[in-house]
Amino acid sequence: MNRSMIPRLVLALGAAALLVSGCTIRLHGSATASTSAKAKRTHPEVQAKKIDGPKAGGTAKAGVTTEAKVAIGFTPKVAQGATAKPVECPNTTEVTNGIDDDCDGQVDENEVGSGPLQVTLWWDGPADMDLKVAPPGGALINYKEKKAAGGFMDKDSRSSCKGGETIENVYWTDKPPKGMYTIKVKYYSACKDDTAAPSVANVTVSYQGQILGPYSLEMNKGDEVDILQFNLEE
Repeated sequence: MNRSMIPRLVLALGAAALLVSGCTIRLHGSATASTSAKAKRTHPEVQAKKIDGPKAGGTAKAGVTTEAKVAIGFTPKVAQGATAKPVECPNTTEVTNGIDDDCDGQVDENEVGSGPLQVTLWWDGPADMDLKVAPPGGALINYKEKKAAGGFMDKDSRSSCKGGETIENVYWTDKPPKGMYTIKVKYYSACKDDTAAPSVANVTVSYQGQILGPYSLEMNKGDEVDILQFNLEE
């Protein structure tokens, strides 16, 4: 063998040994991959999909309502024998009669106070009737206790059978408390006329411009009735 070939043969044998051992060598700056190395698999990049909720002014998800709660939560409970007339709104000049004549969401505002919540009693005949409003919390607003739970009685008519007015009124100037309200009416006196015929009590409720009633009930002397109950949810 030519002696000049020996160094090349030794180099070749050494390279072969390195390849068998799984190493990587570089010759003149070029890389040779190991025969034992496995090629990497590449996967397409998976990105999380952003799920947007309903945007302002957009459509709400199915089954979800965007409507505001009804202020008066359910159909009022009315005393047995009381009749609920259709909401009266003749769109005329307001007069004292227990209804919203001028269709402004207030009752008899020419005679009594009004606010976010107003309860008005009006009756016919010479009798003396009393309005009592029991707001949430157990208080009672009447001719004896005219202030409770933010409400105020500003009209108490025919006290001791004096005067010709036949209207009583309780109202709130600020937001009334949530909960159940009971409206009571008592036929206190026939005003020395024991032969007087039954008198008709009419109760109308105004809440934030919504009108309930009037609810009418024929009453006799001595009667005291929970004529109306309703629930404020907000």
